[in-house]
Amino acid sequence: MYLRIHTDGGSRGNPGPAAAGVVISDKQGKTLFSQGYYLGTATNNVAEYEGILRSLAQAAKLGGTKLDIFCDSELLVKQINGEFRVKNAKLRPLHRQIMRQLAEFDHTAVQHIYRKDNVDADALVNAALDAEADVNDLPLTACRDISTPPIFTVRDLPELISAAGKRPHREKISELGNLQSGLICLDPGQSYDMKTDWSEATITVLQGSGALKTTDTEQPLHPHTWFHLSRTDSATITANNEEPLAILVTLEK
Repeated sequence: MYLRIHTDGGSRGNPGPAAAGVVISDKQGKTLFSQGYYLGTATNNVAEYEGILRSLAQAAKLGGTKLDIFCDSELLVKQINGEFRVKNAKLRPLHRQIMRQLAEFDHTAVQHIYRKDNVDADALVNAALDAEADVNDLPLTACRDISTPPIFTVRDLPELISAAGKRPHREKISELGNLQSGLICLDPGQSYDMKTDWSEATITVLQGSGALKTTDTEQPLHPHTWFHLSRTDSATITANNEEPLAILVTLEK
């Protein structure tokens, strides 16, 4: 079974209160597991290692055999891939444990990504630090860079999504200067063709998953993630066949 894993770790103080975040999804991008772990007092690097360790333990429970692991700590990635030596005595036993666990899977790849591409795991780290406890729900605050705040709350989503019915539901929720925000809700399998004259847009997935296709590219939509689009003549948003899709679109004319 293929699994895609995002991990993160951090501390406030280094050393200080520390936490790790893990998000695991399948090949289709559906989130199978998300957890923030409060670690007590630790360094940033120890927290990053703990994130990998806990992700591997959960991947084994899910029956994973092929893993793609993404982490925004370049040091950790290069140490695991043998490019850097592990000089810190506190990291060596964690490194050995990770290498043993990696060997138990058929295939693994550990890759470095930038922090902006690791927002879900990062949000879980901060949620666990704020709560000073483990958290198992990905906070809506994982959505980044919303220029105009929405005027609805999370509890409004079920009602708004159910309003989609047989046709896609689109609702303008705010407008300020050259910025305009709207909510688009789709039932499973539904598509929506968006044709606008905007120059930039932020797409934030509030619930569900699917795909956004433009003339040049096709972008998968995963829960609680965001991305930017530059000028394009049209875009088609499609929900997956298993659950409704709700996205927030902020357009800049």
